Amino acid sequence: MMQEHKDRSRISYYATLMVLASLFAVLFYSATWLTGDEARYYVPAWSLAHGYGYTDAAMPGRPPETMTPPLQAFLISLIIRSTDNPIALAKAVGSIWYILYALLTAMLVRRLFSTRPGTAWAVSVMALFALPILVVTPGLMADLPFMALVAFAFLLLHRAESSRSPGWMFSVGMVASLAYLTRAVGLALVAGIALHLLLHRRWKELLWYLAGAVLLYAPWQIRNLLVATNAESYFSYASKVAGGSGVSDLPVMRLVRQFTIKFPPYLHSVLPSILFPHLIEGRNLLGILGLGFLAAPFRWGVAALVAVGFGLSLRRFSAMELYWILTWVLISIFPFPGFYPYYLFPMVFIAAIYVARSVGVLSDMATRGNRQRSTQVRGVILGGMAAYVLAIALTSGVIHWRKEQPRRAYAPTAPERYRFYLNDYYDAWSTFAEAAEWIRNHTPQNALVASRKPGHYFVLSDRQGWRYDEPNRIGYSNAWDAVMGMGRDAPVYVVEDAFAGQGEHSTWYGESRVHVLEPLLQEHADAFELVFTSSKPSTRVWRYIP
Repeated sequence: MMQEHKDRSRISYYATLMVLASLFAVLFYSATWLTGDEARYYVPAWSLAHGYGYTDAAMPGRPPETMTPPLQAFLISLIIRSTDNPIALAKAVGSIWYILYALLTAMLVRRLFSTRPGTAWAVSVMALFALPILVVTPGLMADLPFMALVAFAFLLLHRAESSRSPGWMFSVGMVASLAYLTRAVGLALVAGIALHLLLHRRWKELLWYLAGAVLLYAPWQIRNLLVATNAESYFSYASKVAGGSGVSDLPVMRLVRQFTIKFPPYLHSVLPSILFPHLIEGRNLLGILGLGFLAAPFRWGVAALVAVGFGLSLRRFSAMELYWILTWVLISIFPFPGFYPYYLFPMVFIAAIYVARSVGVLSDMATRGNRQRSTQVRGVILGGMAAYVLAIALTSGVIHWRKEQPRRAYAPTAPERYRFYLNDYYDAWSTFAEAAEWIRNHTPQNALVASRKPGHYFVLSDRQGWRYDEPNRIGYSNAWDAVMGMGRDAPVYVVEDAFAGQGEHSTWYGESRVHVLEPLLQEHADAFELVFTSSKPSTRVWRYIP
């Protein structure tokens, strides 16, 4: 009878979570070409699919791509080869990755809380249905594949440690390496598991693990050494951003200072807003209820729960804790502008685990060890958290589904599709895409386009080009020299976008126009002819006159 009850509980657990995950994948699906880093993966995927190798096909000369890990681009390239509508299908595959991530994470959480199925369910809900994660499920970026591989690696590690079979540990190394080949921050996973085995002096298993990791990772690094004389271009780039000259010359004290600047806001502001969306950010439900004064205590309270849960987990100090530490280090030490929630997505399920462990200890303390009452208190607290996350996800999913209906009539990159987002940013993207359509239809195939987002413009207009604020990438020291130099061999067009500037130089699209493009057009007005003006807000296309 007891075994039958456990079986029913397990079936109910997985069935409920998988039905919900599938429902959310449908509710949040959108074929819209997004405006972030989707081109970073799609452009080299296009290059692979068309036989040019792993290159930045958007750039003149198609230079080798070494910064973007190849796995996600390779998978997208298979889709490009197989269909005439690759963007929409690739986004659907992104939703499938989310469902796979949900299954693997649910399995991992169930193992960790095998004696507390209610806690496992609450943790899984908080980890899987956090609204910021659901929003990116149909994306072309590598977040969901990476998250699925991280969960899979820890699942395999549990199996490997219980069996002590070399084959299982070899498989763990391969999966961890695949995660690294999906996102550079996967280095934290590879190193965390290796360090775990090293600290426990499990030499044989460590060797098998490293063999599996190197088997898949080495070809990528060897390829980079051959084409770029640099085995790890992404971390080399990050080091230079931090003020060093490469991976071997890291400015240590500056990185330590950067960590002290970045880590606290990520922990007490960004992470709570992911776990409990719209409570203190976005809709700010606490403020609407007149409880805005609780926002700061709530942020720090969630951060404290996570920190205490991490501290409790140090008693066993598993590979997961090492991965947690190393990931925080990697995302916090480099001075990239802003605080990006998606950097934390792969750690949300661990944060939910830590919250549950903290709540369990606090419940025991509050009930003075009364097991029955402690279980009830824990259930109420975690159940309330899970119910909130689920309610926000369901409400937002239904709203998204309804808003998406009028967009479905248009192609993923159609200007009309962006108009239905009803905000200034996507209105600017609408005319950005409108100008790209004009370029596609009215310029020769060898035309080059200087724009703020050449990868996106390659997808939108089928024309190569460069970022006008990064002329060094095509061998020139300033924007004007780049236009003149590239204009000797091909027609050159310059896109003056309508993105808003923020008043200071930054990575925002509008800043490049304000600080680089507008001075270029003003100082060399006689060298450019206005050939196209979009609808409002106006995006203009200028032709360079040699």
